[in-house]
Amino acid sequence: MTSLNYFKSVSNLTIAISLLIGIGAIFLIERIVPAIDEIMQENAYSVQASNQMLLNLPNSKLNSSMDEQRVARFWRAYQQAVSNITIKGEAELLSAIRESASNLIDGKTTEALPLQEQIIQLSNLNLETMETKNNKAKTIGHAGAWALGFLVILSLLLQLALRAKILLNIIEPHIEISEVIRDYTEGNKQRRANIVEGSREIKEAGRLLNQVLDQR
Repeated sequence: MTSLNYFKSVSNLTIAISLLIGIGAIFLIERIVPAIDEIMQENAYSVQASNQMLLNLPNSKLNSSMDEQRVARFWRAYQQAVSNITIKGEAELLSAIRESASNLIDGKTTEALPLQEQIIQLSNLNLETMETKNNKAKTIGHAGAWALGFLVILSLLLQLALRAKILLNIIEPHIEISEVIRDYTEGNKQRRANIVEGSREIKEAGRLLNQVLDQR
């Protein structure tokens, strides 16, 4: 492989890795942001509904407008949770909550503790799912960061290799040829180009220069 082809290959590879880094960063953001957004839009919404149900637990003795308003707020929060079922077992738990709340409102029972425990269970179910999704987002973020870091290091190594190749095969041989010509013009007729490292083209240029100087 000639130096020109080598430089083209390394340069193209460096550019390709830089593009991969950019695409990888975009992909990483697109994976993490929806995961976080899903947590906020789904599970946090259900946790909020659970808290509202706890704050407005119905009273079995509906003898005031305040009690009626509390029950209305409870059912609004319940409907909010029903409209946002995203977890396995959540629908069954909400059905149990509806039955317990109806029994309490209708006076079939005066014990609100079972209903309270069911609502807390619903909240905990969503909180546990939020934690799982959060850990998943962190895992994606860490893995993506390591992958991007590896690509950045690889790109830097390729650039350093390209720089070293340029110094060794182009710049240093050109300096050698320039110094030979300068010394010759200053009276040193014996010095010749000694190009150990370099491309075939530069070595050939050094050989031709030495041949011309020998003829003079």
